[in-house]
Amino acid sequence: MNGWDILIIAVIAALIGLAILLKIRKKKKGSSCCGDCCNCGKSCDGNHI
Repeated sequence: MNGWDILIIAVIAALIGLAILLKIRKKKKGSSCCGDCCNCGKSCDGNHI
C-alpha cells in the first residue's frame, strides 16, 4: 500500500464516521424519520416523504 491508498482509506473512514455522527445527532434531536410511518408512533405532519 502506498500513500494514496492510505489517504483514500482515511477519507472513506472519516466520511463514514461523519455520517454516523450526524445520524446519532439527528436521532437525539428527534427529527429523524425511520421510514415506517404506520408503526412509528411519532407525531409528525407527514411532509417528510
